[in-house]
Amino acid sequence: MNAIHKRRLLALAALLKKLPPERFNMKYWAGPGWTGDETLSCGTTACAMGWATTIPEIRRGGLRLVRPGGKWGNGVGQIAWRNRKGEEFQDEELAGKKVFGLTPTETSALFVAPAYLTVITPKQMAVKIERFVQNRTRKR
Repeated sequence: MNAIHKRRLLALAALLKKLPPERFNMKYWAGPGWTGDETLSCGTTACAMGWATTIPEIRRGGLRLVRPGGKWGNGVGQIAWRNRKGEEFQDEELAGKKVFGLTPTETSALFVAPAYLTVITPKQMAVKIERFVQNRTRKR
């Protein structure tokens, strides 16, 4: 079992607790109002992983929102992981592994939209992340 990046996940949970519910939507990495602004100050909605891209430590880990290309994208923004060479990989499971230390199953359980066909608030998502971290670190 890989070690998770607990500090990054908890930083995301802390951000989500402060986020207004109308700016959060787990159906979009970044919603239709996204202008390409890295800070999401354009007023768009975003999912938990989309908001994670605004946290400096997580950005240094390579997580980015990018314009979708080809088959990628569920809205205007797409999650990507950028390696140290500057190569981008538009794959949320790879981003979950590289940035948070998660398995593909854990990434899907926390961040992928099919689990969020019902509405979830940013505070509920924060609690889910905190519980995950608590349970995952307890297993080690």
